[in-house]
Amino acid sequence: MILQLHDVVCIAFYTALDTIPGNNVEAAQFVRDIKTEVIQQMAVAEEHQAQRPVTHEPRRLATYAVEIELIEKAETHTRLLQPND
Repeated sequence: MILQLHDVVCIAFYTALDTIPGNNVEAAQFVRDIKTEVIQQMAVAEEHQAQRPVTHEPRRLATYAVEIELIEKAETHTRLLQPND
């Protein structure tokens, strides 16, 4: 789940960067279209984040800390993809 979110955000982020120098219309459309998927993945990650500390498994808190860090970085990249209004 976290890796899927990471992959989607990275693909969108680097594709967005590729659109800048050459005005790549197809890449820009791809980034716009993938925004819905990124938002859905973020919602799943936030739900997971809320449930994770109460699960009963070994090393849950150490794993949770790593997952939270990844989610926060993904949120930062997602904000960078959003246009400034």
